[in-house]
Amino acid sequence: MDIKVGDKVKVKPHWNWPDGAMGTIRGPLFPSATEDDGMGICEGCLRTIETEKGSIAFVYVEFESSIEDGDGDGPYPAGEVEVEYVELL
Repeated sequence: MDIKVGDKVKVKPHWNWPDGAMGTIRGPLFPSATEDDGMGICEGCLRTIETEKGSIAFVYVEFESSIEDGDGDGPYPAGEVEVEYVELL
């Protein structure tokens, strides 16, 4: 998926953001992340980390309306979302 800063997206409901949301892609939350600091690699608007099960890519989404996370914390105006749960509009 070719995601870039400014794209409008739908966050599909999942374990971390159970209510889903509409939002806008922003720059990475950790723009200077490196493998050495354990924060992953940032390229464009993506942050990718390596796990024992493979790579996981994240984007930072500014939500149209603040939402709670899967633990009931928040509401948050923005948050990191795994790319697999993001749909371009």
